Amino acid sequence: MQRFILVFLLACLSAPAFAQETGDPASRLSFNVGAAWPLNEFNSKDYDDAYPAFAKNGALLQLSYTHTLKNRVALGATAAWRSNKFDMDRFVMPEDELVLSKESTPWRSLFLLADVQYQVPAKDGYFYVKGSVGAAYSRSAFLDINTPFGHVTRTADNSMAPAYGLSTGVHVNLRQFGLGLETGLLATKPEFEIENAQGEVTKYKQPMTTMHLSLLVSYAF
Repeated sequence: MQRFILVFLLACLSAPAFAQETGDPASRLSFNVGAAWPLNEFNSKDYDDAYPAFAKNGALLQLSYTHTLKNRVALGATAAWRSNKFDMDRFVMPEDELVLSKESTPWRSLFLLADVQYQVPAKDGYFYVKGSVGAAYSRSAFLDINTPFGHVTRTADNSMAPAYGLSTGVHVNLRQFGLGLETGLLATKPEFEIENAQGEVTKYKQPMTTMHLSLLVSYAF
């Protein structure tokens, strides 16, 4: 996996020189902002699961570089930040009189991905499908519930894991600038450690898959 990513990034860096020879369009930087909805186990609120994620809808930011080669294919790279709050109101009922106070932190991931994009030209722009592979550095949610009998705590942990993405979108050219809309999936499955009240540490793998919808602005150079 690491060797593949390295070769892929080297190909991305060599894309501008190749494009100058073939006369293809300029490079493009894109910034996306949108919402991320948890899917499957990441959306679990079932107490029958060992460690239900209780993830809520969150935010996604992406910064991407692409350069079109021949045959409508583009190579690039994406850095993305994703944050999904912990659903404390579902985990603990607001009217629970035994809860003196409660706090939590979101689930967060930082992605670094190599991209392959296929573009279908359209009037004043293009449609595209993009596949991505790389890695994500994730942090699990922390929570603390204070009761008359003591604290109920779930510790947070950090972990690096392979990641992938699949998305599709539309892009409209406005001279050097552009606007677009993208939807897709981002997924990773880090291994976290969690410590119980007795100090025992357990490892578990947490799927963190989201569907996103985002608006993008771009600049060609």
